[in-house]
Amino acid sequence: MPENGDRDWHMFSDENIALEREFKMNVLEWLNNGKPKLFKSPYEGNFIVRLLNNSLTPVKELGRMLHSFQSQAYEIAECTYENLVAYGFIKTGFPSDYVGLFKTYKLTDPSLFDSDGNVDIVEADNGGIVSFVIQDMWPGDIAYITFFDGTTEEIMIGITGSYTYVGDKKVSRIFIPQYQYEKIHRNIIGTINCYYYGARITAFDAI
Repeated sequence: MPENGDRDWHMFSDENIALEREFKMNVLEWLNNGKPKLFKSPYEGNFIVRLLNNSLTPVKELGRMLHSFQSQAYEIAECTYENLVAYGFIKTGFPSDYVGLFKTYKLTDPSLFDSDGNVDIVEADNGGIVSFVIQDMWPGDIAYITFFDGTTEEIMIGITGSYTYVGDKKVSRIFIPQYQYEKIHRNIIGTINCYYYGARITAFDAI
């Protein structure tokens, strides 16, 4: 191999050793930082522990800056949801940044009807409906929207069978009474597309 090739090889090897040493020191700092650790036993399950008497041993067979380690683990709490929250393994609450989400309701869906046959859509738990679009309802149908301040407004579906709400106040409820269809023997039809702010969170966001 050419001389410069030998030099490049040694430089590459030296760089690996430096990186492995840096990684070793980071691991050692993590082992000794005194913070609780989650220990998984293949036979006994999970435990919340603290590590004491940590030591690193070089793996001589590899001839590199690679080590194995030994520690004494002392259980400090059971692995329960409450303890995972208390010791900081799981974050509580929702992210501060909310995103815009859409949700479509088919007004023929039986799950939307209350015991009297009214369509009753409540979105208070999602932070409120910012805007919505009603499509394909019967012209002249009546609906009621309730805002978070407790006020209610009556709306009428236009001749196109649609209605759009974009306002300054968030809507917590959309109510379509069934009684208006009884005399003319019609069913509630159409869809409502709602836009609201929500936080989409997964287990990977929380842990």
